[in-house]
Amino acid sequence: MALASCLVDTNILLRATRRADPQHQVASTSLARLANQGTLLYYTPQNIAELWNTMTRPAARNGLGLTASAKCAQSKTA
Repeated sequence: MALASCLVDTNILLRATRRADPQHQVASTSLARLANQGTLLYYTPQNIAELWNTMTRPAARNGLGLTASAKCAQSKTA
């Protein structure tokens, strides 16, 4: 049974945009499968803020330590 809609969690967005993440393939495949079933996938401004903060926060503080330009480049390739 297909879902009518789904709010995509920030952790899923993070894994889907990071090809180096061990769970990248699972996240990407799951999102594609849901979309192919006709599920409407939603995200919120809060999700995007959390994604940005995690990607640009220093690695020493549990972030990925990317610069803003590197983060934008990665998001465009995802």
